[in-house]
Amino acid sequence: MNGRINDQKFLAASVSLKRFAQKSVLAPVVLGSFFIWALSPFPVFAQATLTRAPYIQNVTASTAEVVWKTAAGGDSTVKYGTTTSYGQQATGEAGRSIIGGQPGFLHHVKITDLAVNTKYFYQILTSGQSLSPAADPSYYFKTALPTGSTTPFTFAIFGDRSSGTIASALNTRNPDFYMVAGDVAYNYSADGSVQDAQHFGPFNIINRHTPVYPTCGNHDSSACPTLVDEHALPQGGKAGGLSTFSFDWGNAHFTAINSNASVTYNSSSPQSSAPQMVWAYNDLKNSNQPWKILFWHHNAWSSGSHNTLTNIVNGPAKMAQDLGVDLVFWGHSHVYERFSRYPANGPAFFTIGNGGRTSGTPNCGPYPSGPTCLASSHGEAGFLFGEVNGNDMTLRYVTSGNANPDTSTYKSDGTGGPPPTTNTADLNGDGKVDVIDLGILLSAWGQTTKPKSDINQDGRVDVVDLGILLSKWG
Repeated sequence: MNGRINDQKFLAASVSLKRFAQKSVLAPVVLGSFFIWALSPFPVFAQATLTRAPYIQNVTASTAEVVWKTAAGGDSTVKYGTTTSYGQQATGEAGRSIIGGQPGFLHHVKITDLAVNTKYFYQILTSGQSLSPAADPSYYFKTALPTGSTTPFTFAIFGDRSSGTIASALNTRNPDFYMVAGDVAYNYSADGSVQDAQHFGPFNIINRHTPVYPTCGNHDSSACPTLVDEHALPQGGKAGGLSTFSFDWGNAHFTAINSNASVTYNSSSPQSSAPQMVWAYNDLKNSNQPWKILFWHHNAWSSGSHNTLTNIVNGPAKMAQDLGVDLVFWGHSHVYERFSRYPANGPAFFTIGNGGRTSGTPNCGPYPSGPTCLASSHGEAGFLFGEVNGNDMTLRYVTSGNANPDTSTYKSDGTGGPPPTTNTADLNGDGKVDVIDLGILLSAWGQTTKPKSDINQDGRVDVVDLGILLSKWG
């Protein structure tokens, strides 16, 4: 062989050494046509393990952020482009430990200089290894509308998830982004196990292309620092304290506060309120957007699984009224409740705490010194789906079965909102008039504070309402 290495033997030796390197600390260095094996502290050929699928975060008109988790460290790269051929790539921070000490490493890449309202496809890589399929069109994100744009967009919101019950219906509606009004998981954990089972796992399909904006609820409170750390939120999720942030999308401004922290509000001197309330007050007041939307976790008025909380009524709910906020959403009470604007032309309030947890049957009626409940759920999980079109907004209550039993419409000038949906014999909103509706009516017999059972809206529940119900039986 005149001192030359037989090519087949060399190839076999190389393959054997490469397999050995996958299980050892040897790394190849190429010199000419020969491999020289040098000691290295890392197994270069070791298989990276994806332990949390990629999720899209904090999308603006020109940026987007992609986050995923692996069992080991390594660098973080995203290939992206307007086609599945990609053509561009961005690098981010190397895999890092997560607050709370949970196993694994978080990878985070921020992509900049993107075109407005444009769809991009992407693929994630750690240490050069692909961790999502190449050319898969289901891995994408779409940049946001610029501030002030009147182009239509959609969003969804719910709280108190605890399971993947609504995941399929949410995927079907496919909003531009969605928000979680607290209790993202029961109980959000420092070790990551609970949120993987209830949040990142069941919602991995929509999370791979739709940004999610969560705020902490009472069941997230002990691990709220971990929740904020695991999500790339606007202003780092700490604009006015932990789990507070705001963002614009088109002609709407969204503000999140943390109702686990102090929500003390001084109406006569707002700047002397609790720190996060001072921030939220200034944030909302300084926004010139036609739509102003505020959300947090604990309910103000409710008669579901939780009753009315006066500190919330006197705190963020009062602040929303003073500032002329258009819509307010909260969770905590495991039902859906749509309230009247309060005061007239003031905010429209919603309970949407049945994103997975469902308990309590709301007593849908008026509240002393408060709004009137106009519609409610009865035992099913659901979410609100918002359709914004310039100065008009339609809010659809969507159940886990993708039904739409309640719809309301609003205008950004403080008007709108349909009349009460109580003038119907289908008292539980399940699409039929049957013995359940009869039971609801009879339980309110003779009362004057049960407008949902007052079918003819004459101020009392009596034989006339019974006659209407029986005429629509079945």
